[in-house]
Amino acid sequence: VRLKAVGAQDAIDRVVVQDNVFADNDYGAVDLEDGTVYSALEPPMGRLYDVRVLRNKFDHIGIRRDLFGQGETLKIEYAETVEVAGNIFDRVCAQGIDVHGAKQDRAATDRPFTRILIHHNKVVDSLLNVDDFGGIETWQGGPAYVYDNISGNPGGYRNWEHVLTPDSEARFGHAFYLDGAFKNYHFNNLAWGKSKGPTGKLANTSAFQEIISYQNTFFNNT
Repeated sequence: VRLKAVGAQDAIDRVVVQDNVFADNDYGAVDLEDGTVYSALEPPMGRLYDVRVLRNKFDHIGIRRDLFGQGETLKIEYAETVEVAGNIFDRVCAQGIDVHGAKQDRAATDRPFTRILIHHNKVVDSLLNVDDFGGIETWQGGPAYVYDNISGNPGGYRNWEHVLTPDSEARFGHAFYLDGAFKNYHFNNLAWGKSKGPTGKLANTSAFQEIISYQNTFFNNT
């Protein structure tokens, strides 16, 4: 499922993707985007308004991604209001949930009414083919409310690093990743992995990873 507001005057609204089963997709499953691109930062630009992705099942996604992409299972870029809820992800090669909020970096436009809800999702065995990402990942502006989710065994395995230094941490995948994200509220989430040890192929990096992020709050997570 792919929708993109390509033209500068285009607008997409009231998007609902619900109650589907996606299995054995080569690249990704759901890709919803506004019209911003890095080379065009001045308005007007295509807009993506309300988006809801509900109660879908995603199995074995992104096993044969293309040359230039990561193979994200569910990607939403710069929608004004978002709800991602009740979805189940099992063995996906990149992020299960990858949501970019508000607006693209340096875009000369205002997005004052953004609201993102990510709740009651389950992502297990993510990041099978990439590293430095999260099973559930948020970017850019909020507010984003991420709650009552399960993110288990995020991968991010770096084989060559393990070959060179087998006694060091061999994975760089995170259950929840705030990548340049701000005004995020993460609460009542569960993160788990398959190893308590700090080294080896199953070593867990972290439940939460932040980079260039601020005004974020975490409470009642396990």
